Amino acid sequence: AVAAMLALASLGLVVVYVAEPGLAYSFADGRSRLLDSWSARAGLDLAVLLPSSVRLRPATLWFPLAATTLLFASWPWRRSAPSAGDTPGAHRSASSRALFAGATALACALLALPALAASLTSRSIEIESPSVRKTGGHPDPDPWMFDRRRFPEAWMLPEGESAKARVRAGGDLAVLRVAARAILNHPGPLELQLGCGDRLLVRLPFDQHETWVEREAGPVPWEPGCELVARVASDHGRPEGVSNGLSIDRIELQWR
Repeated sequence: AVAAMLALASLGLVVVYVAEPGLAYSFADGRSRLLDSWSARAGLDLAVLLPSSVRLRPATLWFPLAATTLLFASWPWRRSAPSAGDTPGAHRSASSRALFAGATALACALLALPALAASLTSRSIEIESPSVRKTGGHPDPDPWMFDRRRFPEAWMLPEGESAKARVRAGGDLAVLRVAARAILNHPGPLELQLGCGDRLLVRLPFDQHETWVEREAGPVPWEPGCELVARVASDHGRPEGVSNGLSIDRIELQWR
């Protein structure tokens, strides 16, 4: 039964990968197209619960420990030594049950991933995540950039564009901290506006070209259920075809 189930799952993956080969690959930034598609549909940052060698997060540490614990808990060799009356078939049956239990636990963990992500208090918003809805811009650097660990994971948001992210509040007040790099192509001002839904909370100026800086504001009142909106203010006096932009690494929220 276990072999048939695994064979059927393998056949399904073969069909999916033949129809859409890009799903079988991971990008140089540590993300996968399959997980990104799932995150975009769910509107949740599922990657934050999985380990990454590019952007270190708590899951990078606890995921291997949890996987190792599950392995030893379901490993059939931990069972008692066989007695004289046992048959080889009984041991094969015990091994199959252990394998089935491990596969079931893994499947349940994957199915519970969206619910777990939705229940977590929002602490850090990664703008490049597909769960964040952007009106424009592009990843910075490119997803296939070699050795991405040398660069902050960011999203380049030009003037006039915005990004919206679901937020699960952990309090009535929030301190907002933004890590970003300004790209100044003309002398006009560059300002990041952060809001709780349609309500503008803070305006953060950025005037240091090609320099990573952190700006902090708050605490500001936060209404439960509203989205975090980040918008780069548009300078209507800029030259035709030239715009500034803000490469945003992350937006952190500290609740009070």
